[in-house]
Amino acid sequence: MSDGEERCLRIFLEWYNKQMKSNYKKKRKMDQDSKGKMYDYLCEDTQTGSQIAVEISSLFDSAVNNKFKIGWAEIFSNIRKNLEGKLNGTFMLHTPISINYKKKDSKKLIKDITEKVLNLHKTLKVGEDTKVNISNPSFKILLRLERINDSSSQIVSLSDHKCKRIPPEYVQNKVRDILEKGKNDQLGKGKETGIETFLVLENNLPVSIGETKGNKNIFSKAFDEINYRKYSFIDHVIIIDKNKVYEIYNKLNIKKRVRS
Repeated sequence: MSDGEERCLRIFLEWYNKQMKSNYKKKRKMDQDSKGKMYDYLCEDTQTGSQIAVEISSLFDSAVNNKFKIGWAEIFSNIRKNLEGKLNGTFMLHTPISINYKKKDSKKLIKDITEKVLNLHKTLKVGEDTKVNISNPSFKILLRLERINDSSSQIVSLSDHKCKRIPPEYVQNKVRDILEKGKNDQLGKGKETGIETFLVLENNLPVSIGETKGNKNIFSKAFDEINYRKYSFIDHVIIIDKNKVYEIYNKLNIKKRVRS
């Protein structure tokens, strides 16, 4: 039982009880001996006896995040060196939130990004950006290249860690990962007893969901597009962003839209 899970559960229940005028409290930790086959918490309304199933997860692995930031700084330094004096303006390379690659592939990654930037930069006008898609058997990475101005010749890096925008591609991939890691099946154990189910996700990204309306919409859209029949045991998806709570998916609303 982690402190992070307990904190998320407390924030979620405070929000849910306020919304529903209920008094749900944690009744039991369900997954301790289930080897990942059971949802995290069974909660019960002390006034009515009704129950809900809650599965808690996070949007990002902080250890992977730190490893990525260190690795990317070294890679970008080499890309900048390779492009020195070869660009007809100043360009910004927006990096994604995560890049999965093995250290032995670093030289190939640097070479591929350098070549893509050289091929694409001349097509951009000031303020325009384009996707830089790097794909081979060892790694698959999507970046953005933006022209800042037509003077000097340089490339600068701006990680989306420092931006208010969350890349939609990251969200779509992360949503898919979360759903395919058995969250639906875990919550299915709650459905077997006929109770409502909640997938609660902690936003431990350095970008706030609530900083822009667009960020919340990106997550809502990603979950709206899932096959609610395939993931039929998930009734609600909640994101906890610091101490704020956002409901970004409600299966009942999706069903109504599909039927209308």
